[in-house]
Amino acid sequence: MGFTFSFASSATLDLTGEATELPPGYFLSTYLVSMFVALAPLGAIIGGPVGGWIAQHWGRKCSLMFSGVPYLIGNLLISYAHYTSSAALFKALLFVGRFFSGIGLGWASAIVPVYLGEVSSIQLRGVVGAVSQALFTLGIAFGLAVGAIDNFRYYNISLVAVGTVALFEVLMFWLPETPRWLVSRRYVEQAEHVLIWLRGKKIGIQKELDEIKKTFPVKKKKRSILKNFSKRSVLIPFILVIVTFFFQQASGISATATFAATILSEAGFEDPRTIAVYGIGIASLFGNVAAFFLVDFLGRVTLLVLSSTGMFLGCSMLGIHFFVTRDSLCSEGFSNSTAIPTDTVVESCNAHFGPLAIVSVVLYRFSFAIGIGPIPWILLSELLPLTVRGLASGLVMIVTWATSAVAIGLFLEYVQLVRFWFAIWTFGLFNLAAAVFVIIFLPETKGKSLEQLEKKFAKLPDIVETVL
Repeated sequence: MGFTFSFASSATLDLTGEATELPPGYFLSTYLVSMFVALAPLGAIIGGPVGGWIAQHWGRKCSLMFSGVPYLIGNLLISYAHYTSSAALFKALLFVGRFFSGIGLGWASAIVPVYLGEVSSIQLRGVVGAVSQALFTLGIAFGLAVGAIDNFRYYNISLVAVGTVALFEVLMFWLPETPRWLVSRRYVEQAEHVLIWLRGKKIGIQKELDEIKKTFPVKKKKRSILKNFSKRSVLIPFILVIVTFFFQQASGISATATFAATILSEAGFEDPRTIAVYGIGIASLFGNVAAFFLVDFLGRVTLLVLSSTGMFLGCSMLGIHFFVTRDSLCSEGFSNSTAIPTDTVVESCNAHFGPLAIVSVVLYRFSFAIGIGPIPWILLSELLPLTVRGLASGLVMIVTWATSAVAIGLFLEYVQLVRFWFAIWTFGLFNLAAAVFVIIFLPETKGKSLEQLEKKFAKLPDIVETVL
């Protein structure tokens, strides 16, 4: 997932002129670059519901393994595009490949937190979620590092992605189905074996198994999906998770990760790819390590507030940097002929404010990594009821990746319209709004089992019953 995001950071530089072995007619315009980048989250809008439906009916493990198929197809198409002799076919394969990789992105993102939440113990659920985000961040850093290798172009990078997916498929084969899905399908004996395998033979699992079984009594009246979502105990946590993910993407993380090299180039750095690896990748990894220790110590709500506040400050400072080095003070500004800014900050201007850009980017990425990055994925498995968790997670991904697609697809055009400083401050306002939302509406889930959280919301009356 992380590799899919960071791939575009290097690929956009190659596809707009730096990959000199391509004929000039093969280069992408600003509009086509935005389309290419945004096709991944657009594909994710489809992948999320598909993965959620398969997870609900065929199991979490089965859905995760199938998620690798569109990844493989997409990255192979992107790599093969380089060897075509037609500019039109070249661009078509790039776009189709990016869209397929996006389907895999949405598919996996919908199921990974569900799977991890359902196999984790109460004590380790937050930590496991933080580790998952750390690996997502590692994928971003790894993609940026691969892209920074000399003469290593987009078609080479996509083959590296194929290798990571193949490794995932092999390793996933040995992992079990989640005990909660097995119990929901009345495979209680298999669920018991899985819990013993997960927790260890010396750890008593009967209490945990009994708590899971209470969620699915032997005789249970079946309800349609629509009626399940009409229950307030389902709808309220569903809305809370959707809004949390909306703020995650509206924070600007997708746009800043995708156009990391472009933003750093705009800030006046001569080697934006290398700076992206160190400034963004390492800051994110340190943030994930901090989240690993803090998520079950401070709790989800506190970390989310600290995270959103830190991102607001990071955006504010980065916006100030772009404001004081804007066109009227420094240079010509954003070039309309390419997606990559050219000579946007003169050396004398950048010399004074370069450190401010680095500090703000590091603070922004670190703050994202400690809270708004990992915690929504944890909440997805904690707040959504088990009866609709697979399908609901897929629906959440529609909103998540639609927001991401808008943020990515319109970023360059928005920058040209309002300039970099205003665009970055816009993200800052969304981060401030996220902190307010968390303080007012989001419940704390630390230290509670999935079944306890479900019972908490189950005490609320159904919407249908209330109306009647």
